Amino acid sequence: MRKTPAAATPLLTPARLASATLTVAIAIVSLFLVAGRWDWVGGWAYVAAIILGSAASEFAVWRHDPDVLRARAQIGAGTKTWDKICLSLYLIFYVAILVVGALDAGRYGSSDMPGWLMPVGIVLVWLSQAVLAWCMIVNRYFEKTARLQTDRGHQVIRSGPYGYVRHPGYAAASAGYIAGVPFILGSWWAFAPALAAAIVLVVRTVLEDRMLHAELAGYDDYAATVRYRLVPGVW
Repeated sequence: MRKTPAAATPLLTPARLASATLTVAIAIVSLFLVAGRWDWVGGWAYVAAIILGSAASEFAVWRHDPDVLRARAQIGAGTKTWDKICLSLYLIFYVAILVVGALDAGRYGSSDMPGWLMPVGIVLVWLSQAVLAWCMIVNRYFEKTARLQTDRGHQVIRSGPYGYVRHPGYAAASAGYIAGVPFILGSWWAFAPALAAAIVLVVRTVLEDRMLHAELAGYDDYAATVRYRLVPGVW
């Protein structure tokens, strides 16, 4: 299938730039309002890590195939109801990571986390974003919700990270965002909602894997070759 040249598809349209700016502004204000101060290093480290990592990731995907970003910007027809529920729960728990981290490390300073864990968290988040970009580059069907994409000629992808596990995007999100963000914020308590978010991703993996077995041609053979869903040698 012919890809849309990146030069013909702007990475940032005025509408998308305005939306991204508003989203970041709301996130920053909310995070620091919960923390009760603007001089919270962990909060600014999180904002910088997410913005820089996301920008680099989206630029790489845009250079390869802008259609992937367009597809991920919407919820496609036929999205499974269970996945809408899983996605909503995941977002709630992810926001809870930020809220708990802001209260714990930003407002009350109750966690005594070593400072060297902050750069570890940043590296985890950036590695996660790099793997997610890799997934999108090799898999043009990498939408944000689970559905059989009959309108886009859905096929099994076996290259790149899909040669190691069947759901590398969920694996990256678990290892990077869920494990890394509490380290950046400097909050041990933030791992409580992080664990809940990880459980949601595991449930989502099970349900999506079951859907693909039932509906996507060739997936049974692929699953027989790539045995593990999230962690090679484990599960």
